[in-house]
Amino acid sequence: MVGSGFKVLLTKEFKEVKRSVLSSFLYSIFYAVFIEWFILQNYIKAYAKLANAGTLDIPELLGQAALSTLMFAGPIMITFFGNIIMTRSFIRERSSGALIPLLGTGIKQRAVWLAKLTTAFCISYIALIIALLINVLMIIFHFKIPIRVSFYALVSTLLITPVASLAVLSILSVLYWSLKSPQFIAATVPTLFSISIWTYLVAKPRTVVDISVLVIVISISAITIFMCAIIINRLNRKRLMAI
Repeated sequence: MVGSGFKVLLTKEFKEVKRSVLSSFLYSIFYAVFIEWFILQNYIKAYAKLANAGTLDIPELLGQAALSTLMFAGPIMITFFGNIIMTRSFIRERSSGALIPLLGTGIKQRAVWLAKLTTAFCISYIALIIALLINVLMIIFHFKIPIRVSFYALVSTLLITPVASLAVLSILSVLYWSLKSPQFIAATVPTLFSISIWTYLVAKPRTVVDISVLVIVISISAITIFMCAIIINRLNRKRLMAI
């Protein structure tokens, strides 16, 4: 159990984040849309070289590739924007001493951690949905690429890859609370993570990922989140309150 104070903490976190991250919220959406535009430009150029073969259904292949990029939007968007939120809520509150009176009230540290993590994930997930809608409209009306969205693609895009992103945020949050100076990690790891996915997608047009891979991903992600919750609960409270 995370304690009865969880709902209060969650409401507090949402109110504080809502006031402070509007510019980052809009920037993250722009970032996701720009990445989608850039990747699709590269895909169109790559498939244009194959168009003379005559045996390939280029629009169909482009549609599959575009659909796969939407599936990878979660790890790029949620990790990037969620980390911005967590940097404020985990690192700044700890370094400023704001965490001391909060933990001093007797609220379980796992409840505090979960409220902060949930807030970061939910707000970045909302940004993801907005970015996905813009990207779908861009794919259909600007690039005029036909896409056929299946139930499998929807589940992958809206559930499985976001859960994997939540696992990454969970690991980062543990590091932010357990390390004395995690600023370097906060500034580099999420950016490198999103750039790695971007590079992976740009290198070669991808088709939809095999379902067995996604099952493995969500299983590992669930285990990771669970283990992070256990680690947080066992962290020394005095260490968390140390500035």
